[in-house]
Amino acid sequence: MPILLNDLSLVWPDGATCFSGLNGAFSGPLTALIGDNGAGKTTLLNVILGKILPTAGKVEKPESIAYLPQDLAWNENDVVADIFGVTQVLAAISAVEAGEYEPELYELIGEQWDVGERIAAALSAAGLDIPLDRPIKSLSGGEAVRVALVAVFLSEPDFIILDEPTNNLDGTAKKHLKDMLVNAAAPVLVVSHDKDLLDVVSEVAELRDGNLRFFQGNYSDYLATINAEQEVAQKAVSTAKATYKQQLRERQAMQTRIARDARRGKKFAESKRKPGMTMKLDKQRSEKLQ
Repeated sequence: MPILLNDLSLVWPDGATCFSGLNGAFSGPLTALIGDNGAGKTTLLNVILGKILPTAGKVEKPESIAYLPQDLAWNENDVVADIFGVTQVLAAISAVEAGEYEPELYELIGEQWDVGERIAAALSAAGLDIPLDRPIKSLSGGEAVRVALVAVFLSEPDFIILDEPTNNLDGTAKKHLKDMLVNAAAPVLVVSHDKDLLDVVSEVAELRDGNLRFFQGNYSDYLATINAEQEVAQKAVSTAKATYKQQLRERQAMQTRIARDARRGKKFAESKRKPGMTMKLDKQRSEKLQ
């Protein structure tokens, strides 16, 4: 199921509008949400996730959404298994293997007897050789992000949302991430400024000035569309300016003719008003000059 926005609006308590009347569908397979800093991208994600209530409109979404925030916050004593949410399951498996047979342990484990092996295999595929009991605080920033990404994809959600996932990642880690995104089983919505990552998406959604607009293709296709639109707009502006200048010249020429004709008419009118004696004297002067 895609994420559907139906006439979605958000107005802050101070009266400022974050966005208004957003409509659209994030249906994937891989959509990039882009926009200037402060455009409201993370806020829109929080509305989609239900962390912020919209002022108007609604969001229709799948039941299971896996979300990786831009800022990861771990507890001081968490280990890698906590990122995957399997600490208790692994402890129960260890207890059974040690000879404990309480029904509660089997109930907790369920069908997850191989969960440790599956996580280890997923980490290895992402280029990570990290034991599940390793403290998170001992990981580098890039390692923590990569482990969190593996956990997100391994949870098999109906939809995946990632906010700036390439933060702290080196080139190799970014390549692993792109492979994960391209091969994801669920639709993915990713907020990113990373142009290499943006060039593997199938759709671009731009949030600008409180409005949402969708473009088919990757970021390069988006730029080509925007540049083409700007060229058309610039030509329209140039044509409008040329038309205005031409109209201005024509109006000035008309005003010049009107003023000239007015002067001629005035002189003619003045000559018609001369008295008869004056007209006779003018004729005599003219004859003498000849």
